[in-house]
Amino acid sequence: FTIGRTLSVLLTDIPGFSNGNRYTLPSPADEPLFAHNESLYRFLLKATAEKPDDRFASAAEMAEQLLGVLREVVSVESGTPRPGPSIHFGADLLGLEAGDEMKPVKPDPHFLPDPALDGSDPGFRVVSTALATANLQKRTAALRIAAEQWSDSRETRLRLAAALGESGALREAETLLAQLANEDPWDWRVLWHSGRIRLLAGDAAGARKQFDQIWFDLPGEVAPKLALGLAAEMAGETDLAIAMYDLVSRIDPSFVSAAFGLARCLEARGDRKGAAQALDRVPHNSALWLRSRIEAARVLIRDNGASPKPDEVASASAIAEALQIEGMNRLILSNMILRAAVEVARAKSSVNGSVRVLGLPLHEKKLRLELEKTLRAMAQLTTGEERVRLVDEANVVRPRTLI
Repeated sequence: FTIGRTLSVLLTDIPGFSNGNRYTLPSPADEPLFAHNESLYRFLLKATAEKPDDRFASAAEMAEQLLGVLREVVSVESGTPRPGPSIHFGADLLGLEAGDEMKPVKPDPHFLPDPALDGSDPGFRVVSTALATANLQKRTAALRIAAEQWSDSRETRLRLAAALGESGALREAETLLAQLANEDPWDWRVLWHSGRIRLLAGDAAGARKQFDQIWFDLPGEVAPKLALGLAAEMAGETDLAIAMYDLVSRIDPSFVSAAFGLARCLEARGDRKGAAQALDRVPHNSALWLRSRIEAARVLIRDNGASPKPDEVASASAIAEALQIEGMNRLILSNMILRAAVEVARAKSSVNGSVRVLGLPLHEKKLRLELEKTLRAMAQLTTGEERVRLVDEANVVRPRTLI
């Protein structure tokens, strides 16, 4: 408490410090520093909470969270990411797999980081073994047995609740988490698993409250901010989602879920260029870098209520031409860009002659001929009804000629 109060006095002007405001701080509305650094504000609120049980449990925990807050402040002010290891969470699970590079990344709670296992928990070894089981049904069964054998283990019951939530047994999972919360109201892991289960159940607003509380408990951690952003996005709170995703990707770009989430939210606002720039934050060494480039091109040409502009189609074309992809994926991407270019060329009576799409001027007839060629090439790589459909499309887009 003394350390937190001293930091508060050094950073802000607290009126009546020695009198009636012993357990209060200026609000972000009254203190610009807190308005721009909410994690710092939450850190100080926790450190100076009136009830000792609501404060940090130790100086070591406090120092660890303050270092995380410092990384956040420096990242935002310098424009240079300052990631750091976490003893509480694992990596962004989306960043560990490439998936289908041609499919957009959708909001999905399955990709949220998992809390780190407590090595001192009596069920640590058996839980570690159970979590290595890929099959969800078998994993749930193994964790159920472990929870019965190690009744004094919180980890076995926490992970069992998580597995039950994934398998759809929501009521049983929530009952188990409620028991754990009664045993230890300050265990943030209960809130984390509960929030994730609420997202899986479609209760994004409820999950948002859970993750918001974890941000108070762990103000220096990145994962709660990512989870809060996801919950806000799924609840339709776009402003909050953008703020959280932007903050996370500035601190640690390896949390690529934040970059894709930021792009989705900005695109939903109609900001195509901003969405494409958000995807530039995905590191080149990420398993999802190629997918981010394809998505950036797709964002620039997607009709989200307003047709793309010539420079946006040209930017998408430049992204596509720089990618090392071949075969059907190259043809699919070219097909999307050419279709958008045809619509732009048809809508514009005059276009800057310097605008080029896949090496072609923004001229409707030339673009249609290239689109026809692309569709026929795609048809050669398919069979059956899909091949017939692609040939029919090629015949439709083919411009009228004398031969």
